[in-house]
Amino acid sequence: MPKNKGKVPSSAISVSGKKVPRIAQEVDGNILQYWSFKHFDGDGPFGWHLCQETVLWLLDILKDRQGINWNHLTQGNKSHNIPVVDLEKNAQQRLVQLQLDDYEELFSMRITGKQRIFGIRDRNIFHVLWWDPNHQVCLSHKKNT
Repeated sequence: MPKNKGKVPSSAISVSGKKVPRIAQEVDGNILQYWSFKHFDGDGPFGWHLCQETVLWLLDILKDRQGINWNHLTQGNKSHNIPVVDLEKNAQQRLVQLQLDDYEELFSMRITGKQRIFGIRDRNIFHVLWWDPNHQVCLSHKKNT
């Protein structure tokens, strides 16, 4: 006789006394749950030409931000959506080359003062696109300067 007789396996739940497979929880579009590298651009002016130390540092940051509420990420963190028409011309041209020019905006995720990761926000997924260490994808035009 098996030891676990009568116990419902962790991979199933009981509904009306019957075992049914677990289903994924409903997606909460307000929480950054997943990173996608489907649109990752390894070439071009904003390619990911980084040393191993920087890659590991960025992966730690991404790991720490997974599960965070998008509203929290955008409040006070200077992370925000940017209309594609406001990007620098070479960034707009690169989107055309990548056949991603049908998006109206990209999300700029602030890492440090100048450093950003650009991508596409899709509900609970952030599609990582570019590394922008010198704030060149979308130049900042400070007032009174």
